[in-house]
Amino acid sequence: MSVPVLSGLSSLVSRHPFILCDIWGVVHDGASAFLPAVDALSRARREGVSVALVSNSPVARFRCGSSFRLWGWERAPMIR
Repeated sequence: MSVPVLSGLSSLVSRHPFILCDIWGVVHDGASAFLPAVDALSRARREGVSVALVSNSPVARFRCGSSFRLWGWERAPMIR
């Protein structure tokens, strides 16, 4: 079995109604957002895909939320 190499998130959006995405190392590095990832997830949300962000970080949920607002996300759902 081979694992397909994807060119980006857009190749999955049309086939999957839901994205479960880790935060650390995918959306940010602890100090800065990875803007291409933020942009890709934002586009997916605009196209009607449900996006849930997950983390096992000890950082308080409300603190993560304030970072998301700085990146232009009014509301970012998280599962802990």
